[in-house]
Amino acid sequence: MNPLDIAELRLYVANYLGFEDVKTCALVCRSWYWYFQPLVWHTFSTPSHMDADDTTRQIALKDSIQNNAHWIRHFHVTGGIGVLHSLPDTWLERCKSLLTIRFDVYHRDDLQRWNRLIRSNSGLRKLGLPSGLDRIVNDPHVLAILKSHSQLRELRLSSPFSISYLTRILQASPRLLKLFGVHLTDELDKPSDEHVQTEGSTTATTRTTTEMASTTCVLQHLDLARLDGRPALNHLIACTRHLETLSFQDSIGACRSSLIRLFQEGRLRHLVNLSLDKEDDYINLINAIPDGQLRMLKVRTSSILCLSAILQRHGPTLETLLLPGMHGCPELAQVMYRCPRLKVFGSGQGVHDDTHADVRAFLYGPWVCRSLEVLSVPIGLFRGNFTSTPPILDDALAMIQIRPKRQFEPAVAELLFMERLRQLEKLWFVDFVVQEEEIALSYTSQVEVLTNYNGRGLQRDRLDPFSSF
Repeated sequence: MNPLDIAELRLYVANYLGFEDVKTCALVCRSWYWYFQPLVWHTFSTPSHMDADDTTRQIALKDSIQNNAHWIRHFHVTGGIGVLHSLPDTWLERCKSLLTIRFDVYHRDDLQRWNRLIRSNSGLRKLGLPSGLDRIVNDPHVLAILKSHSQLRELRLSSPFSISYLTRILQASPRLLKLFGVHLTDELDKPSDEHVQTEGSTTATTRTTTEMASTTCVLQHLDLARLDGRPALNHLIACTRHLETLSFQDSIGACRSSLIRLFQEGRLRHLVNLSLDKEDDYINLINAIPDGQLRMLKVRTSSILCLSAILQRHGPTLETLLLPGMHGCPELAQVMYRCPRLKVFGSGQGVHDDTHADVRAFLYGPWVCRSLEVLSVPIGLFRGNFTSTPPILDDALAMIQIRPKRQFEPAVAELLFMERLRQLEKLWFVDFVVQEEEIALSYTSQVEVLTNYNGRGLQRDRLDPFSSF
């Protein structure tokens, strides 16, 4: 039996070989070609950049797309729109089994072509439209597409629209589970080419409120790119009664008090995942969330009081905690002592200064997060004399302070920290964001059991544990 007859093995090999490597294998052994082609073309992304003068490459890409269009299941347009624009319409007729279509860019002359591509794939589960495309095709077209795709579960829209239009989206696709990139305005109705509003604002408000009250949806994940005002938030929550994940890309601004009231009234009692990406002090909001409700929290703040509120109210139940705006404070170590269910802990993502949490702060008490899988914290190195020392280090520090420390050699504090890491049996990803490559390598030598490691100056493993957040 050919090992490549096993689907799991083919998928494993394809995932660990680049596109060119797989094609090379196919040329070396022709029998492998037919095994790998469905895997190579299962997910197709157009090249982000392509030299307009590279005619040979463009022709080769056009031929490949034309010949293998029937294998594509996930189609992502990131660039190279000139190549797609020059393809004949016959390749669209071969793309009949798409599960995902996402456009980051588009060619204005191809609107009808993309409209037809979306309509012809009735089994679509994910659809993403860039800013402008969802507005250009007009409301009736988008709603008609949604109604004809009963299996659609994930929708990504980028243009601003009203809460009334959102209601019609949810009505057209009642099985939608995830909605991304939402920019809601405070307008209650939005006229389109086929609908001119002649009623007064009171009538429009009443009609929209009635529509929202009668809308039943199963939406679980809502990502808000921008929210203009409190009324939009209140109407939005009225539409989504079973929301589990709420993400704000922009500041909550005027919606803060309204969001706090919604938590206090229990209208967000199903919400367990909250993401706040804009730098702010969210302590009042954190205190308004019922104790133990959250399982995942991503909040960009540098407030120590906010961190204390998070640990006090939600520490026992949190499984994922991401604090991208916090990096240098020793209080970060409290997470290791007060979050027994924690699996993913990250702080200071994207930090490029010299401010790190002191490694000694992580040794003041026993760690309770025995199920930790991912740890990404800017941890500083042990240097010089201290004013405060963990009791566990007293004797060890007394010995090493009387002798100079060699450059890039881990000191006792780091060694004890590594010993703690070894005791975390489920830990598979560590990112210390240390600066010198030699120090990163010395850390690595102490934690041989880890399968993934990233230090500044070292190449990150292809699997990014934070990509889903």
